[in-house]
Amino acid sequence: MTTEYTQGPWQTDRSHRDEYEGTTVWAHDVIVAHVVPDQHHEHDANARLIAAAPQLFEALQEIVKYFGVDVDNGLDELLTNARAAIHKATGQEI
Repeated sequence: MTTEYTQGPWQTDRSHRDEYEGTTVWAHDVIVAHVVPDQHHEHDANARLIAAAPQLFEALQEIVKYFGVDVDNGLDELLTNARAAIHKATGQEI
């Protein structure tokens, strides 16, 4: 499985760069995303979620790798959902 995204860690920064207001997600001096303020004031939380994406992705991969065996305790559905998220992140079809 290959990924073509800016490797982490990603971090957030609320400083106002240029004329844009909001929260910026950075990785190695690269802007990964810029989340603009919204009426619900959720931009900080959205930016934190985006910044956590590389760690979440790696954790999902490790969980699927570790638990990727047939089990009868409901774990199959959880693994299916985790695999779907990994496939979505990598752009692969399920």
